[in-house]
Order: sequence, then structure tokens, then C-alpha cells
Amino acid sequence: MSTKDWIVLLVPIICNGIIVFAFQKILSKKIERYNKRQDIRDDILKQFWNKLQELNDTFVQTNIAAMRDSSVAGNSIGIFESVILDIVRYYDTNEFDLKVFKKEYNDFNDAWIDFKNTYVSYMGKRLDRKMQNQLGEKLQLVKEKNQTLISEVRKKY
Repeated sequence: MSTKDWIVLLVPIICNGIIVFAFQKILSKKIERYNKRQDIRDDILKQFWNKLQELNDTFVQTNIAAMRDSSVAGNSIGIFESVILDIVRYYDTNEFDLKVFKKEYNDFNDAWIDFKNTYVSYMGKRLDRKMQNQLGEKLQLVKEKNQTLISEVRKKY
């Protein structure tokens, strides 16, 4: 074999090796970037789920505390409001990654606003049985919407 034959044989092998190596590097960088993005999204979903679960726990703890001491019931709206405000802020901050829950989140937020408006309209009034039932139903709706949102986040996570 002459030198020309060796060159004709080795140049394509070396060039193909370089091309495969470059292609492999490019693909590995893209996969690494995708995995990093996915890890960030997973972390955001997990934190959002934790905040929703914290609200659920707050509902349960407040209910237990209200059964023991009726004065807690009056303060419960403030407790709920701070936890829900934290959820709203977190959703607004990370809306790009949480868009898939927009419908459930909007239902939850609307139920909360409806409950809060009803509560504000009854402030300073003596609550009769009908008003108490209406507030209870609206709060129950908020709890149900929170449960729906929790289950949707759990499905995606």
C-alpha cells in the first residue's frame, strides 16, 4: 500500500471520529441542560405542593384548635390569609412553570376570594345560623379546591 492509500483510508476514519465526538458533546450538553431545567421544575412543583399541603394542615389544625377554644375561630381568617397569600405569591413568582395548573389554581383563588368577600360582608354583624352555614360552605369549597389542586400537582410531580 502506498502513502496515498493510507491517507485515503485513515482520513475518513479520523474525520468521522472527530465528528462523532463533537456530536456526542453537543448532545450531552443539551441533555444536561434539559435535565437541569427539569430538576428546577421538579423543585418548584415540590415546593408548591408543600405550600398547598401546609394550607391543608393549617385547616386541620385550626379546626382542632377551634373545637377546643372558640376564640380561635375569629383569628382563623388571618391564619388562612397569610398561608394563602404565600401560595399566591409563590404561584405568581413561578407562573411560567406552574401554568399547567392555571385552571385549578384560578378555581382555588376564586373560591378563596368568594369566601373572603362573604366574611368581610358579615364583619361586625351578629351571625345567625344561615350566615354561619354560608361561611362554612364557602370555606369547605376553598378546602375542596385546595385538595383538587394538591392532587393535580401530585399527578404532575
